[in-house]
Amino acid sequence: MDLGNDLTSHLETLRTCSATQLDQFKRELSLEIDERIPRTWLDGLKETDRTVCWRAILICYVITQGQQIPQEMQLRAVLADFQGLDSLISAGTGSGRYSAQ
Repeated sequence: MDLGNDLTSHLETLRTCSATQLDQFKRELSLEIDERIPRTWLDGLKETDRTVCWRAILICYVITQGQQIPQEMQLRAVLADFQGLDSLISAGTGSGRYSAQ
């Protein structure tokens, strides 16, 4: 996966690349089979929303060097923000609610 040489260029590439390129990146990183991905929920989204979520997943994956992937609740917050909506997150300790902020 050619994302550039530094984190800044990696992030810029992920923010601006096409949906086709995102698909290529997730295949190259084997993210399509990663058990941490909320697959059933993602598959139920419209194509544009799914692309937004995959972009968020890949950005998080790159920033954390593969250690973290957003949970469904976090991706719901990403979509709400992207759509200009407010979101209220109520979750217990260790659920990742601060990552959604």
